[in-house]
Amino acid sequence: MKKERKDTGLIGAAGVYEVLSRLSRRGWVATMTPGNTQGVDVLAYKTHKGKLLVRQIEVKTCNKSKPTNSAFWGKSISWQMHKKHEQALPNVWYCFVNFDESFDVKTGKPLPKETLPHTSVYLVSSKQVAKFTKESHPKWLKNPEAKKEHKDTDLRRFCLGFAGEKYTVKSTLMAEKCLERWDLLEKGGK
Repeated sequence: MKKERKDTGLIGAAGVYEVLSRLSRRGWVATMTPGNTQGVDVLAYKTHKGKLLVRQIEVKTCNKSKPTNSAFWGKSISWQMHKKHEQALPNVWYCFVNFDESFDVKTGKPLPKETLPHTSVYLVSSKQVAKFTKESHPKWLKNPEAKKEHKDTDLRRFCLGFAGEKYTVKSTLMAEKCLERWDLLEKGGK
């Protein structure tokens, strides 16, 4: 029997609602932007230590129960990106949402079968996303181990890796260091 394909638009919307919920539970006033707002899915603000913080958030969502393992990307969890993401934007953050996650975020190894899949949100600054996408795409195009020549398009990939693994892209962040790091929004971290 053929597996039913999920509507990616609905998965994306669910990711935005997940982020809105988690922000609200942490004291942020968060709202979804209109559908045609370029590059920003959520606007959030909060008063923190007497200062008004305003954050623009782009949400990327996937539905992966386990990491992929490829010769080039290594053992990782990834989201599709665009060429425009090679440009860092001030005050923009990414929330990478993964539904149906059933692996250990430190190692990428499967969780015991009795463990229910869960949803994880990884927070990464625009600066870090830009660094990764800018570094990885030219390397991927020139990958000597590829079975066929890669065609250059506007599509990009952002990956998070796991401790103890080796990565071709030096700027690969470890998933466990980005997992649920809502504190970075207050700190304005890099």
